[in-house]
Amino acid sequence: MRVMQIHFWGDARNLTGSVEKVLSGFAEMAADDIELDIASCGNGEPQSSGKATYVFFQENRLINRVCNKWLGLHSFTYPSLIRLIEARHPDLIHLHNRQEIADEIIR
Repeated sequence: MRVMQIHFWGDARNLTGSVEKVLSGFAEMAADDIELDIASCGNGEPQSSGKATYVFFQENRLINRVCNKWLGLHSFTYPSLIRLIEARHPDLIHLHNRQEIADEIIR
């Protein structure tokens, strides 16, 4: 089973606090039959670290802010995340602090 943990607030390799707790919790559950992907904003090729693989997507923060916060359009501005999900085919997706976009992702 492939589990994908998605973070929107920057590169998960550099985040601490609640994100670090969530990452360590998911890493602890990674057994031989579980592949753990940690997806976050960033660049580069996938990187393995222990039981997890860090994968990256791009976010256009300006378009996201203009469309969603200032204009209130509720627009989904993460097409690179959708491509990443389609490429990795996770069985389970966990969105860290962005549950409101779950419907957009699974469409």
